[in-house]
Amino acid sequence: MRQHDRDSSEAGVAAEALLAEAGHDRVAVLPVGAGVRHRRPEGAWDGIPWISTKFQSIRRWAVPDFSVEADAGLTMASLNAELAGRGQWLPAGTPDGGADTLGGLVSAGLSGVWAGGYGLIRDRILAMTVATPAFGVVRLGAPVVKNVAGYNLWRLYWATHGAFGLILTITWKLAPLPRAAATLECAGDGPGLAAAFAEARRWRSAANAWAALLLNLRGPRWTLAGVAHGGDAHVERLRRELGATVQPQGDLGAARAQGCPVAWQARLPLAGLPPFLEWIARSGAHGLAELQSGVVWGFRDSPDPQRLDEVAALARQHGGSFRSLSEPWPAPSVPAAEGDMWRRLKASVDPQGVLPALGGDAEGKR
Repeated sequence: MRQHDRDSSEAGVAAEALLAEAGHDRVAVLPVGAGVRHRRPEGAWDGIPWISTKFQSIRRWAVPDFSVEADAGLTMASLNAELAGRGQWLPAGTPDGGADTLGGLVSAGLSGVWAGGYGLIRDRILAMTVATPAFGVVRLGAPVVKNVAGYNLWRLYWATHGAFGLILTITWKLAPLPRAAATLECAGDGPGLAAAFAEARRWRSAANAWAALLLNLRGPRWTLAGVAHGGDAHVERLRRELGATVQPQGDLGAARAQGCPVAWQARLPLAGLPPFLEWIARSGAHGLAELQSGVVWGFRDSPDPQRLDEVAALARQHGGSFRSLSEPWPAPSVPAAEGDMWRRLKASVDPQGVLPALGGDAEGKR
């Protein structure tokens, strides 16, 4: 893998040229990345695709500071393979093990299975370089952990699918690679999830925090998996105390990938998780919940994908948010009450409207 100095601007030059061409010809630009989450629309489309995977370099890696700047087209798996050589990693594994690019993770707003133990992916972003139609290439944020330089303007690019610009590079806050890891599992089934929730409470009492505490639902059948990171003694204590089946290797990439793509993602307050997950189990859907962070994912092998509107309404009823990841290219949504502000901001950054449009009220910006 190539490592470049930050002054290298191949991606910036290419992005500015593409945006200028799109503005001149009045055609749309679609940032498709690797196409893992959202694909180029099928059928007639006269726009220009932005393929970020042409640029896959680590630009700057400050090992003592646990931070790295990398091209948006680099995959998360490739980045972690490189970081592992110096005992570091980016805890951003997706539940389906998709070959996501770093820019794709941000654009889709996809939270990872490590949200409970390591925090949300978006909270590990320190800075970005983006290309905009109106202002060219700009840098947002600062490559330091403690940054008081101003507003986190890079949040405009979280889950907005390129509506405000093309992501070129991202600077991340890294974590130490754990010395030992193991996945502990238990399983059950029945008319409800009371036994699963009771077991999860027992597991929480055994550890201050799990790297991931995952409840996998396939209709009435469930599996509880706790991924423990730490020293050998910590992992062995949990094994003895919980009496669960142990997978000794512990998956640092995707926490036992589910084998089918994620179709939707919700995030709920912890109090809202039990009724939401009970409904998922009764509906026969395939879902995965991280019980410490309240993030829930649904998969495309669920028996009735047409019920997404019902799932979304239920998530919001319990105080949560919902995002579909199964559409070819969804318009990023903004709250109705703030719509005018977001659209003015969109017009200032993209006056000719060559980037993806904003949608209507749905989960909103968080």
